[in-house]
Amino acid sequence: MTDFLFEHFDAIFTIMLVITLLGFGFVIVSIFSPTVRSKMMGRQIRMTKRVLDDNYDTIRDLSGTAADLGVDIQKDIYDRHEDDYHDLAKRKASVYKDADSDIAKAMKEGFSDSSRRTTCRYCGQTIDADSRFCNHCGKQQ
Repeated sequence: MTDFLFEHFDAIFTIMLVITLLGFGFVIVSIFSPTVRSKMMGRQIRMTKRVLDDNYDTIRDLSGTAADLGVDIQKDIYDRHEDDYHDLAKRKASVYKDADSDIAKAMKEGFSDSSRRTTCRYCGQTIDADSRFCNHCGKQQ
């Protein structure tokens, strides 16, 4: 084999040089010729479209499978942690119930006249907020 290469070295070198020059020439023409560039781009676009069209069903099946897999994983997680989720939901409901009752109490107190109370600066007893004098110690507020 090496004898063959040495005997035909000039021919092989010439062929390689011609192929390299043709490739280099094609690259130069592609860079400077809009016609060649547009034809190459048109071919690439058509080939890409053809590949997408040929694989459309496969891509759609894969996306459906991925969605199904995501749902299955989520179901599995819920199944494994169902008790934890129930406890968490009960705790949240309790917190919201307490918050709702606090809000309702605050609203009720805000609408009633008895909520407009304050303490005396001098004796600390509860008096009406709009009082000018304390009912207990008699000092001006």
